[in-house]
Amino acid sequence: MALAAIHGTGTRILELRRKLRQRENTPGYEKNCEDIRAEIKRLHTAAQVTTVYVTHDQVEAMTLAQRMIVMNAGRMIAEGRPQLVLADPEVVRAYLGDSNA
Repeated sequence: MALAAIHGTGTRILELRRKLRQRENTPGYEKNCEDIRAEIKRLHTAAQVTTVYVTHDQVEAMTLAQRMIVMNAGRMIAEGRPQLVLADPEVVRAYLGDSNA
């Protein structure tokens, strides 16, 4: 499960830390991921603060984000609602390759 702490330094920051992920071929892996996503969403709603969640997992990003930023090689290449970002030509090129290459 996700662990959370709200830092009271004038600006409220919700810090989420995940325990080490199971390997994908471990029994119960997908259920564990679904439980973690549900818990993160619950914590975000309960804390009522802007939450920054960094992930390389597209399902997590699409499930949790209201807005997202996609980076490639340390550079922001897209920002916005998940459905629009996923359709962005630069995101497609960066993660699926250029079909014109």
